[in-house]
Amino acid sequence: MLIYEMIFNKGNNEVTSLFYKRNTADLRIKFINYIRLELEIEFNKIKKKLLSNDNKELLDFYENIYRESFLEINVMEERFIKFSNAEVNYLVNLSVRTHEIIS
Repeated sequence: MLIYEMIFNKGNNEVTSLFYKRNTADLRIKFINYIRLELEIEFNKIKKKLLSNDNKELLDFYENIYRESFLEINVMEERFIKFSNAEVNYLVNLSVRTHEIIS
């Protein structure tokens, strides 16, 4: 039996991966939407913490990183959906790895 690991490398040792039974365009779209949601949740947690500490400069910094991350996802989205892989550079990329499971 084959399973498919969809992987988002988002920098040095930062990886998000999910496993699926199939490797279809619809599931790749679902994975990209999951990544977007994950980025949004992560940013909102940081934003809430920084607003409570009245740290506007650091918030601006993280807001730029957040926007850049979304831009990178948008740049890779079409290629990933079509071909199961895409990259911005060697550190930031999307891919699908196949694993054989013995049942």
